[in-house]
Amino acid sequence: RRVHGGSRTFASNMRLPGADPEGLLMLSIVTFLGIGIIIAVFKNPESVSSAISYTRKRAMSGASRAGFIAEMTSFEYLSRLAVSLLLFALASYFNGLAATISGYRTPNLLVLDSHGVPTTQRTLPDLGHDLVDWLATAYHAYLPSIRRETIDIPDLAIKVVGIPCTFLSLSHPKRLLIVRRFCFIFAVINLMRGICVLVTSLPDASPVCYSQFGTERGKYKTEPMFPKALNRAFWVIFTPSMTTTCGDMIFSGHAVFLIMNSLMLHTYYTITECNTPIIRTLQRFTRNMFLTCLRTTFYVTTFLGLLSIIATRLHYTLDVLIAMLVCFMVWFSYHEIANSESLQKRFALVGWLEAHEVLQVDHKGYSNATTGKHKHN
Repeated sequence: RRVHGGSRTFASNMRLPGADPEGLLMLSIVTFLGIGIIIAVFKNPESVSSAISYTRKRAMSGASRAGFIAEMTSFEYLSRLAVSLLLFALASYFNGLAATISGYRTPNLLVLDSHGVPTTQRTLPDLGHDLVDWLATAYHAYLPSIRRETIDIPDLAIKVVGIPCTFLSLSHPKRLLIVRRFCFIFAVINLMRGICVLVTSLPDASPVCYSQFGTERGKYKTEPMFPKALNRAFWVIFTPSMTTTCGDMIFSGHAVFLIMNSLMLHTYYTITECNTPIIRTLQRFTRNMFLTCLRTTFYVTTFLGLLSIIATRLHYTLDVLIAMLVCFMVWFSYHEIANSESLQKRFALVGWLEAHEVLQVDHKGYSNATTGKHKHN
């Protein structure tokens, strides 16, 4: 394929350098740089070795100031991180498979009035949905149009909260501790959600789902569940915003994700848990309000995201409330166990993940990051 313009034409059509001045210049620079490196290595290997050693020390010093230390590459440390990530991956697949299976089992609800006459109601009675309907009617809004236009707001909230929180967690001096704990807690919650979704199938709250009955889009419900469900579960994990799942009501996975990120900020973005030089500078510049404003911004965004889940009828209000309860209970229970040696004896897996030697490594890395010091060995 021909690509127009300068060096890209040279690269795509594999022309000779003479046909492209920019390509010739780049080739010359790379060639002379390679020759220079070879000459330097053979002429004065000691200086090259010294430069490599200096670069290595500088890299280690920079890594230490960022919270990385050599002990974090040990088997004892990395094995716990790997187990946490593996459990998260397996639980996520189980959750995706449960959500896929629920789509085949979603009941087609017919609601009768008190006289036994069928109504147009297709979902279970829900106070949150009724409140949204009342507000829309009060403000003379056309509700079906609103729902069609706002159906993607929960997915947008996931991106608005998830992307910055991912950056904040990975830039935190305790990033590996956060990843280890976040993934394990999320794995537990995904396991709980998958079980809840499998054991009881409720009528879906979303118009997108109950409109599938009697249409071509709902034909899959009459087809064999396996092996298609096994493959579809992967798409649910890797492309959640592009894959529609139905029937996976109790409890809301969107709500879980939003709340988990807010809890991460609540726990680890405090002055005691993130007392780095740059945070101290920002705190002084904002009169000790930076971290408070940061957390509050995400609290408000998470709350609006939870409201959008109910308003767009992606879930019932009950699904969101149970998600809040589960997230708070599992998150704070895990951290209480992690900080108690007596409780760790009762919960062996958590005790292994949060072993004393592992926490010592986390503490050492955090100390280096907060003081900005590094000892050269």
